[in-house]
Amino acid sequence: MKIFVAKGSFQNGKFKQNFTKEISSVSQKLATEKVFADFGSKHRCKRRQITITEIVEKKTVAKKEAPKKEAKATKEAPKVEKKPEVKEEVIIKEKEEESEKDGKEESKETKQK
Repeated sequence: MKIFVAKGSFQNGKFKQNFTKEISSVSQKLATEKVFADFGSKHRCKRRQITITEIVEKKTVAKKEAPKKEAKATKEAPKVEKKPEVKEEVIIKEKEEESEKDGKEESKETKQK
């Protein structure tokens, strides 16, 4: 799609209001129709109240890609191996076993009563 720049004016109440609008369209004719449609819907203007003085295709400038930077060789910090967290797992298991024993003892006491 091409980009067109439309210039003109439209009736805004008792006054004429100038405008400049960029429109993306396939052709100049469709760009003209889009200007009429947009101003008709946004400003409630009839086609006869809109005057388009010129519609010019805007020249697009191709974006140049930035040159890719090469990765620099950097010294990496030595990798430190993490110790397995066995202690925490053992403590958790011991607590679970204790709570199970306590639960069994309480149930025995209730049965004896």
